Amino acid sequence: MKLGIMQPYFFAYAQQFRHIAQCDEWVIFDTPQFTRKSWISRNRILDRQRGWSYVSVPVVRGATGGSIRDAHLADGAWPGQILDRLRIYEHQAPHFSTTSALAAAVLD
Repeated sequence: MKLGIMQPYFFAYAQQFRHIAQCDEWVIFDTPQFTRKSWISRNRILDRQRGWSYVSVPVVRGATGGSIRDAHLADGAWPGQILDRLRIYEHQAPHFSTTSALAAAVLD
């Protein structure tokens, strides 16, 4: 039996799905302490003018004192702001509409 374990990420990377597919059981390791400015609450996108650019999910203050599973997302307009950041690729990315619809569903 193959067992896989990994902490959650904001928009998991593609290889993570390959790892999940190779395992018989997958465990989400959400008991470590939450850390701000980590891959748990942010990820990066390629910005044509600046290179890599970060997108983050705002987390309610005080989350750094507890585990990942105890962190709560802050209310606000941040999902739309992240989707707006992706719109610069609308006319160049061949699968933009499919991908942006998936991102919108995930952020909803």
